Amino acid sequence: MPAIRPAIETFLASARQPVVIEPGEDPIAIGADNFVLSGTPTRPAIECWSNTKNLMRRISGVRAERRGKLELDTEHFGGRTGRLLLVDLAHPANSTATRRGDRLKYREQFRLALNRQYPDWRIAELSTDPDLEHTLSPSYARAMLRKGKSAMAAIGAAVDSPEPDGALSFGLIWLDYLRRREPKLSVGGLLVFLPIGSEVNTCHRVRHLTAQIVIFVHGKDGEELVHPEDYSNFTTRVEPLNLHKRTFAVRGLEFARVSGADLLVGVDEKQPGSFADAQALGEGLARIRHPDAQDRRNPLYLRHPEAWLESQLRANVQAIDGTLLAEPLYSQAPHMAAADRGILDLLAVDFEGRLAVIEIKASEDLHLPLQALDYWMRVKWHLERGDFQRAGYFPGIPVRADPPRLLLVAPALGFHPSNESVLRYFSSDVCVERIGLGIEWRRELKVVYRECR
Repeated sequence: MPAIRPAIETFLASARQPVVIEPGEDPIAIGADNFVLSGTPTRPAIECWSNTKNLMRRISGVRAERRGKLELDTEHFGGRTGRLLLVDLAHPANSTATRRGDRLKYREQFRLALNRQYPDWRIAELSTDPDLEHTLSPSYARAMLRKGKSAMAAIGAAVDSPEPDGALSFGLIWLDYLRRREPKLSVGGLLVFLPIGSEVNTCHRVRHLTAQIVIFVHGKDGEELVHPEDYSNFTTRVEPLNLHKRTFAVRGLEFARVSGADLLVGVDEKQPGSFADAQALGEGLARIRHPDAQDRRNPLYLRHPEAWLESQLRANVQAIDGTLLAEPLYSQAPHMAAADRGILDLLAVDFEGRLAVIEIKASEDLHLPLQALDYWMRVKWHLERGDFQRAGYFPGIPVRADPPRLLLVAPALGFHPSNESVLRYFSSDVCVERIGLGIEWRRELKVVYRECR
């Protein structure tokens, strides 16, 4: 048997910030006063402790040596084997090691939650590993539960997840993937576990999806089932229509605005300026932000592509749908609290008085369908309450009470491959179309494909 202990000693001697990580647990920092390496060269033992935990493992082998990382096999009672990582956090190759440790820790918490809530089901699969081929993110734990020929998909976001709203998109992708991968199983619904306080948007969304979705919220005291029908109000408002707001932009990039008696001029930071200043800046931007611009790598050419696309739609919205009125067109109506979606939206009306929500994205976005649904739900909610007419929108137009249409507009190559999987679960009350534009959309809006769901 090769000498294991010298490999551990060599690693520790070269590491500047060593930690020991057992899958599913927090890392423990290794120091001179909390770490002991004992045993023989071929059968060493590691003991490491912190204020909250004591770890002692017999090492049976070196599984892999990488830059700043040593992966060890361990012995457990009953002949079971395990894995232990020694990691140098100071090594550039290990910048994500702690984050991976956190994911593994939540994976085990997720396992316990599933066992508590579904004790009669077997966890057939559980992972936080990335699967780029099938668009499965390591940011969320995912699982498949089985009972006989029945199965369920499950996804969970940790308490400290930066984007718990994203869990539903990945959950639907996971559900769709399992249904295709396991044709002999009846893969029913989707279980979604979210941190307490982050469930509101997901509860609104699932009311407009056809998949059977069960939502739990979790915290330090365990998890609890929530009922989406209990979430009925939206954090949104329709601002009174301001016909006197004056801004100046070149192909979606604002360079001046009127504020009271002042003209503010600038792109990144606006300062009081003259009409001549604004004119000079606008003319310069018009040369840079032009379909025939010589330098298409100029940051000002590349900036805010969604805004450029919006300006094209404003100039000729009937190029994407001949049933829409050329005007009025409204942006960000209604206003969504804390909405930083990277998607621009327009609200239009067709010749028959039916509203149309136009969601604009110039590049691939996995979350486009559900983020567009967020806006559609709010438009529908305000429409049912007559808020648009009261605020002065669509003057003289009899607006129908039908749910609005939803148009997703992007360059044809700008739709994420997973968008279709998510849209498959939209309910029939959401009339949604994907409209793909030609690659030269900056020059001319040309619809190259249209797909209704």
